[in-house]
Amino acid sequence: MVLRFLLFTFLCLSGSLSFGQSADFFGSPTTICVGGSVQFNDLSVGASTYSWTFVDGGAGQTSILTNPIITYNNPGTYDVVLTIANGLISDTELKVGYITVLASASANLTSAAGTNNQTVCSGTPLNNITYDISGATSVNFSSVPPLPSGVTALFAPTSSGGMVTYSGTPTTPGTFPYSFTTSGANCAPITVNGTITVAGSPTLSLTSGSTNQTVCVNTPISNIVYSIGGTATGAIVSGLPIGVNGSFSGGSLTISGTPTFPSGPFTYTVSTTGGPCTPVSLSGVINVDSGIQLASGLNNQTVCNNTPITNIVYSTGISATGASVSNLPPGITGVYSGNTFTISGTPTVSGVFIYTVTTLGGACPNDSASGTITVNSAPTLTLDVAGTDNQLLCFNDSIMDITYTVGGSATGAVVVGLPLGITGSFTPNVFTITGTASAPGVYNYTVYTTGSACGVDSLSGAITVEQAPVLTLITAPATTTQQVCLNTAIDTIIYQYSGAVVGATVINLPAGVNFNIQSDSIVIFGAGLTTGLINYTVIAYGGTCPNDSASGTITVNSAPTLTLDVAGTDNQLLCFNDSIMDITYTVGGSATGAVVVGLPLGITGSFTPNVFTITGTASAPGVYNYTVYTTGSACGVDSLSGAITVEQAPVLTLITAPATTTQQVCLNTAIDTIIYQYSGAVVGATVINLPAGVNFNIQSDSIVIFGVGLTTGLIDYTVIAYGGTCPNDSAFGQINISDVIGFNLISATGTDNQFICATPIDSIIYQISSGADTAYVINMPAGLTSGFSNDSLFISGTPASVGGYNFGVVASGGFCPNDTLLISLSGLNPQIILASAAATDTQTWCLNSTIDSVIYTFSDATGASVLNLPAGISSTVQGDSLIIFGTATSPGDYPFTVYTTGNGCVADSAYGLLSIADSAGLAIVSAVGTNAQVLCEGEPIVSIVYVLLGAADTAIVTGLPIGVSSSWSGDSLIITGLPINVGVTNYQVVSSGGVCPNDTLNGSITVLNVQIALVSAPFTNDQTVLVNTPISAVVYSVGGPVMVTDLPPGIIVTYTPGTPNLLTLSGTPIDTGAFYYVVEFAGDCDVNSLVGKILVVSTFTPIDSTLSDTSNIYVPNLFSPNGDGFNETWQIPALASFPDNEVTVINREGQIVFNQFDYNGTWDGTYNGKPLPEATYYYLINIEQGTKILRGPITILRNEK
Repeated sequence: MVLRFLLFTFLCLSGSLSFGQSADFFGSPTTICVGGSVQFNDLSVGASTYSWTFVDGGAGQTSILTNPIITYNNPGTYDVVLTIANGLISDTELKVGYITVLASASANLTSAAGTNNQTVCSGTPLNNITYDISGATSVNFSSVPPLPSGVTALFAPTSSGGMVTYSGTPTTPGTFPYSFTTSGANCAPITVNGTITVAGSPTLSLTSGSTNQTVCVNTPISNIVYSIGGTATGAIVSGLPIGVNGSFSGGSLTISGTPTFPSGPFTYTVSTTGGPCTPVSLSGVINVDSGIQLASGLNNQTVCNNTPITNIVYSTGISATGASVSNLPPGITGVYSGNTFTISGTPTVSGVFIYTVTTLGGACPNDSASGTITVNSAPTLTLDVAGTDNQLLCFNDSIMDITYTVGGSATGAVVVGLPLGITGSFTPNVFTITGTASAPGVYNYTVYTTGSACGVDSLSGAITVEQAPVLTLITAPATTTQQVCLNTAIDTIIYQYSGAVVGATVINLPAGVNFNIQSDSIVIFGAGLTTGLINYTVIAYGGTCPNDSASGTITVNSAPTLTLDVAGTDNQLLCFNDSIMDITYTVGGSATGAVVVGLPLGITGSFTPNVFTITGTASAPGVYNYTVYTTGSACGVDSLSGAITVEQAPVLTLITAPATTTQQVCLNTAIDTIIYQYSGAVVGATVINLPAGVNFNIQSDSIVIFGVGLTTGLIDYTVIAYGGTCPNDSAFGQINISDVIGFNLISATGTDNQFICATPIDSIIYQISSGADTAYVINMPAGLTSGFSNDSLFISGTPASVGGYNFGVVASGGFCPNDTLLISLSGLNPQIILASAAATDTQTWCLNSTIDSVIYTFSDATGASVLNLPAGISSTVQGDSLIIFGTATSPGDYPFTVYTTGNGCVADSAYGLLSIADSAGLAIVSAVGTNAQVLCEGEPIVSIVYVLLGAADTAIVTGLPIGVSSSWSGDSLIITGLPINVGVTNYQVVSSGGVCPNDTLNGSITVLNVQIALVSAPFTNDQTVLVNTPISAVVYSVGGPVMVTDLPPGIIVTYTPGTPNLLTLSGTPIDTGAFYYVVEFAGDCDVNSLVGKILVVSTFTPIDSTLSDTSNIYVPNLFSPNGDGFNETWQIPALASFPDNEVTVINREGQIVFNQFDYNGTWDGTYNGKPLPEATYYYLINIEQGTKILRGPITILRNEK
């Protein structure tokens, strides 16, 4: 986005102000080589003094001349700043990246250091030599002599210049200098030189002696001599046997000496040394043959009998054919295999055995080696009497003695794990366990042998000591002797047992009383089912130890009983004032009497020995639930319940008028509603013998009769309320239904509502109902006649004239009212008339064009139709109109016919012609909306593509904005470009070709003006006001809608569209504080916003002579935060005397990039942690709470290369 802005910089002092200054300049040339100069020329208006600042990649330069000349010695792109002044007013112009200084051509070695002058062996790939070229576009290669065979030089262009690469595998030894010279640059070329040296390879060969020899140990080898050549300067050897060495002298390496132990094959390697190329090597083998020597294991060992020895391995000379051994212990053997003799096995006999191993055969003399194997016996332990090692006894009983025989190399025995009171003792060869157990438990013991070097033998056993069983009552003592009622649960009885209990039981409990075992307790519970005194016994069984037992008694007493003598008498239904059937109960068990509650008034209960009787006459209706209870028993109460229901006889009461019970109505006419209310013990209600169509329903306690009589006659009906126990109640009435007077059309349907065409009507015939005795016609049209015969009325004839007629027929006679029906006759004269413009029935159109609608109206017809329309043209009937419409899709001449339909009369017709010619078309095929684009200022449009259709052969576009143009690609017209001006531009694309009119498509391109500028008085966007005091209005000119955020409460925003659009901030702030508000574009354009400040204070501090003097505050206008340790931050030392200061820095777009209270000189030219670009910024320093404001420019120059 291109941004245009105007920034005012000024200092507010007393007196009048003028704003006629404008800084500007140009330089020539703006692109130079290092060391070149630029002539700067002033274009400013209203300047009297000049202050130039030149960034040049070094310390920077300044000038106060009007038109200075500046020399640049460092390559790069640099800003230029001009500040002009005229008295108190100044203005600054910054041109970013204005001067470009080109470096002289350069070539930097980018491969490893030293690769430009390297030595490489023939046949070995060169370490690639690469140079990064800048300030040039090509190079010229030169090599005398030529490059070594296999090596090439290549230049590849890059964005900064190019890359030179030397690569390949040289095959020719020698020294090869190379060079290249840059070309194609604006500044001076350079030449680069280097050297490639190709060296030959070293050689190594056997001069004398055998490379592969076999000798006996301590016997000299035959000398072996190697000679070197080529680029080799020496030789070394590795891998020789001990006693054999190699020495180099006069171009030869000699291997000599006498090998000692160890023996074996030794592969040695001779390699060349010195020279730049890879060494070469040759190898050989010296086999050293020996007698016999211990290779692994211990030749002197001590083991226990039947325990494997550690293998003893001897190695023999390579020429030996075997070996033998003598005096090994039984179970130990020796085996020879591949110059190795191995002694192994498990000895089976004790003793000391000195053995000897002797080699056999071979080129060297036989040799021997000796050793000793000592075999010791193992200890033993045996139980004397089987089974005595696993005993079960009771607490404080003595065990049966347990004895073990101790043998082998054992000298004693010990035991662990015995119970308290049991001990073990040792006498020669015998270990005995004896004693009396004094602690219960299970004891697993183990006897171990002692005194043997060949391990320990052991045997284990178990002694189980049991505690005698004990029963303990843990419920109350009284629970052991209880009295309960029959079928009543006893109080639970619990005994806890301890000791060695193997089981428990309870014997002789009453029926219904049980017990169970819960953990270590016996629980007795339940309800006695038989009466009597029962003695029970609780037993805890011991295993080895005696049982324990306890006893108690349970006495079970009987309960009271109550029995109904006659089943069903306890649930009676009777009518009011009737006597009940006597209800009797037998009272038994421990009961001595009975009582009753809940009887109805007039019913009572009485007790005689063993019998309770309920009798009497009910004197109050209702439902009575009663209960009989036994009395006098200590074992509770028995009870039985019953119910006596006393009903009231049903009663019917008419609650509508008395006349409603006897009615006369016409057929199909509703009767007057009849309502009876019922009371008493009613179990249901009904109405019998109602006329068809008359019904009843039950609503709460009422019977409602209603409906419409559907059959004639005199009907007698009955209303019944049913009683249960009591008699029913009834009521009676009469409904007389008379037939209605009416007609039935018996001629064809629709004959009473006809359309006529000056022809006889279809005969109209009505039949009267049974309630009528005659019928006649009223207002009958002239030409028609009527007649009445056999209950039917006939109408026929031809109307005297075509037109519309409404007349009636009347049926009369009987009880019910006369009936009248209307007859309608409509005269028809079909017509169809063109209703649209006169020319619309004869049209000529291009193919795929929408015709003008052709509209016909018709009358005295039910519809209309059309014949012979072109493809794509349709018709529709809407009300009394036929509409022809559509888009023609096939060319040709189409004469069409429209005509009326649907009334039986002769149709009316009309004619027309549609001529369709092929068209020249145009269509947009780019994305939807591209022909109506809205852009931000400085954005290119999205390509707009149109294609030609039909007979079109070309198209032209007019009205495009400046910067936007069109071009052809085949049959496609493409519109592209970058609009220069803001606003709405409407354009038009017109196709042509063929006989049809041109096709035209319209579009628009809207460029949004996103500029925001202050147009009110200077510094109205940075003002200090008292709280509750109106601010000076702040007015911005804006390109379009904007939004403002972070205003003080009480400040309002007014947007006024116009030329220009104005945004006004006004109002009275109601809160104190420093408010930095932001004005930004409200659309989707990516543009910078403007920042303003309103400082709202509670009071102003008067300026007087006591204020600090700020005239000596020096504010630097330049610093260079580039990491060189100098001038890294913006230092204002004098601010230390004004601690209540505030420093604010903004960029040229008005955005705040730095703000700090009590500034401490730490700003390093960053914003949000990132370095700001080199540019001139503007500061505002608030001193002593607004009593002094300092303003001016501050430039960041980084001087970075």
